[in-house]
Parts: sequence; C-alpha cells; structure tokens
Amino acid sequence: MNAWTAGERWPQTLWETLERSSALYPDSVAIIADDGSEATYEDVSRIAIAASNTLLDRGVRRGDRVLLQGQNSVRYVAWYYAVLRIGAVVVGLPPSTGFDEIQVFQARTEASAIIFDADLESAAVPTNGGFPITKIPMDAPLRDSPGQTRPGNVIDLDLAEIAFTSGSAGEPKGVMLTHRNLLTSARAIVEYLRIDGLDRHLCVLPFHYIFGKSLLLTHVLTGAGIALANAYVYPNEILRRLAELKCTGFSGVPTVFTMLLDRSALRDTDLRSLRYMAQAGGHLPPAYVSSMRDAIAPARFFVMYGATEAAPRLSYLDPDLIPEKPGSVGKAVPNCELRVVDEWGTPVRPGETGEIVARGSNITQGYWRDPAATAEVLVDGWYHTGDMGHADSDGDLFITGRKRDFLKVRGVRVGTRGIEDELARHPAVADVAVVGVPHPTMGEAPVAFVTENAGVTTTEAEIRAYAADRLPPEQRPERVWVRDVLPVNASGKVDKRTLHEVALGLIGTD
Repeated sequence: MNAWTAGERWPQTLWETLERSSALYPDSVAIIADDGSEATYEDVSRIAIAASNTLLDRGVRRGDRVLLQGQNSVRYVAWYYAVLRIGAVVVGLPPSTGFDEIQVFQARTEASAIIFDADLESAAVPTNGGFPITKIPMDAPLRDSPGQTRPGNVIDLDLAEIAFTSGSAGEPKGVMLTHRNLLTSARAIVEYLRIDGLDRHLCVLPFHYIFGKSLLLTHVLTGAGIALANAYVYPNEILRRLAELKCTGFSGVPTVFTMLLDRSALRDTDLRSLRYMAQAGGHLPPAYVSSMRDAIAPARFFVMYGATEAAPRLSYLDPDLIPEKPGSVGKAVPNCELRVVDEWGTPVRPGETGEIVARGSNITQGYWRDPAATAEVLVDGWYHTGDMGHADSDGDLFITGRKRDFLKVRGVRVGTRGIEDELARHPAVADVAVVGVPHPTMGEAPVAFVTENAGVTTTEAEIRAYAADRLPPEQRPERVWVRDVLPVNASGKVDKRTLHEVALGLIGTD
C-alpha cells in the first residue's frame, strides 16, 4: 500500500500530497479527532478545496502570508492545505498566542489574513500597523464549488511556511521553508521510520510546531492516519488512546517521555499495536532513553535530532544501537549531509569536538526579513546549527550542547548537557535543567532546577552531595532548586530563557 508506481509523477508540492492520497485512498481515515469523530482523505481534501476557494474570494493570493491559529483539528488541517493550494504562505501560531503577540507576528510577516479558531480568546484581531488584515474563522461558510482555478503555478521552490523557532533560549526567528524543504524532510522520515498507509499515529504535538508539522506531512504523504490528543499533559490518557485506537506510532519531546516513565502506567498498558516511538525536540538523557527502549519493547524507540531550519530532521539513531551508543543521535537522515567542523569550517577528526553543520534540500533558505541572522548560520552552503558535538569512528554523532549552553567556569568550558545527564541519574530526579549565572569568583556558575519522581522527595543538599561525588568541581551546581514543574514553551520544550531569569531573581533574594 502507498508504493509509488512506475511512471507516476511524484508530488512536488505539499498540496499535491493531499491531492494524491485523496485520489488513491479516498475512504482511508486521515484524522481522528479528540471526540472520536473521523475524517477521510476525501473529506479533508473536499474541505480544503472549498476553503481555498473562500481564501481566493477574500482576496488572498499566491505569496501572501496567512496567520493560522488553532488547536489540532480536522478544520486546522484543511485550512493549512487550503493556504498551500493557492500558493500562499502559512505562519502557524500557538493557540495561546495573545492579542499583542498576534499584532507582532502580523507586523513581522506583513500578513494579509488570519485564520483562527473562533473559540480562542484572541478571536477578534484588529487591523494593525497600517497592514489591513482579513479575519476568517475556521468555521466560516465555505464556497464548496469545484473547479476553482488556482492562481499561478505553485512549484517546489515556492515558500510554503514561515515557522518561528521555539525561542526556548533566545528570541524566535522566522524560518523560511519551501515546499521542497518540507517534502524532502518528510520523505526522509518516511523512509527510516517505514511509515505507510497502514500506520496510525497518536499526535500530542501541536501542528504549528515544526515537529508536529512533520507528523502531519509524513502521514498525509503516505495516506496514513493521525489520531489527535490535544490534552497531552495527562500521560495515562495518552496511553489509553494509544491502546484504544491501536496506534502504531507515537512521538514526543523529552518532557512527554519523562512523564510517561515517571507518572503513568506505561509498563502495565497493553501496547501490542505499537510499532515505534520517536523522540526529538531536545535532549532526553541516556538513562531515560534506555528506560523507554526497555519499557516499549518489542516496539522500537528512535532518538532523533533536528532543527526548525532543517524542516526539521537532521539525524536519527538506529534503535538497535542504543545500548552501545548511549547519548548518540546517530547519522544523517537520507539526502542530508552532516559534518563536525572547527571554528574555521574545517572538518575535525573522530572524537574531536566542533560545531555540527549540515546541507541538503531540507535546509532553510534563511530567516524572514533578516539577512544578518541568515548570513550567520548559512555559510558557503552549510547550515551552522549552533550545536557542539563530535562523531565517533562509525560516524555516529554525539551532541555535547548548544554553543550558548557552554559556560566559562574558572576559565574552563563546561557544557550544561553533561551536568543534566548526571543529575538525571539520581533516583529522585524526574526532570532537570541547568543554566549559568554570573559569579564573582568563578565567572559563571551552573545552577540546576529539578523536579521529583512520584512518591519520592529530595533536597538541594542531597543533589549537591550527589553531584560532588560524581562531577568535577567546575561542573557541580552552585545552587539547586526543587520545583513541582519546569516551565515549558508552546512546543512543550523546557524554557531555559525563563529559568535563567528565575535563577537570577532567586539569587538576588538570597
């Protein structure tokens, strides 16, 4: 099922993937909503065509930027593909985006329209900054007439989306992604996860987030099904839906998997339909990776690495290698090349640390209206990820941290990831994040925030004593704060920028 036949034209744009799946598998279930209702590929395609007609009637044209804000739903998916069908550009916004933030995104992208869920508090969006904006509720009446001509000839080099980075450790940037970028990444993911039309994926990640978007694109590409689970903060509800809907796949960011391991009935749930789980969107300590691998066997656990700028996938680790390569993110995905280079761009030897750079048809064209930031990361055809790491003799990558996550402690460069990995091994620690703060004698000092596993408690003194036994002096956290939860952004990633501000405030009150 879903194999491309000899002589068949491959989809060149994202709209064509939905068009193809609708033609080949009209009765296959595309989306299962939270309430259990189902929409087939024919349903989604029909709504998307009618929505695209409505967009044209409202004056939206090829190349226009369109804000799209809402929870994952059938309507969201249909409007997403409607925008792409006419050659306009999607700018996805988190459902929680407030009134003032919407104005900022509108001004930054010069958006001409916003499609929004009328149930959201930010439904009333005014004209802002001299840019007129067309307001279209997702439940607006649609012009359901066939044969509407699409304006112009949409091609794979056209911009499909401006995806804003999560901003977990800095200001969000508008990453420009073409149809080719997103389709190249989707095809690579389909290849190594072996997704086909018999698969059904439980999606807890929002579609505005590039990781969530990749789940949508890969499954539409293959005619597979997606079951929605917007209430992902309840881990046992995730397990219930995985079992009830007989899902074959599940993906999440690190916080999702720490919750499943520490606050759910994962080991007691019948997941015989499950074929794989996949993790990306941040660093999951090796101890958790091993636990997840064991907990879901014989299903396979994939560790993946990527960036919004890569649409989003750069590498994955073969699940069979997890025991012998703890902490590795594996090798490059198909049709992508990765290198580890020194500060002059020269490849380093295996085992030597450098910056990870990438090139491929999945890599962004740059940042929207920001040539200076673009020039910093796109150098001589290579995307500079800002991630530091090394490759072993087999070519498998190990990431040691972000450039900005390296601290200068007593003149020694210290990566926060290694500290986090060690503290995560403490039996009471459920989640951990380390940031740096100024220190009068050390220059910078690492400080840690931890949450506790269910049914156990810990203290700052206990964690610091644990670190003193296992870490060199420059890696021992100067302070440890135990919290009920760690702050996360709209993508579910730990928000280190907020933690840094919290740490400065806490130290200032000591």
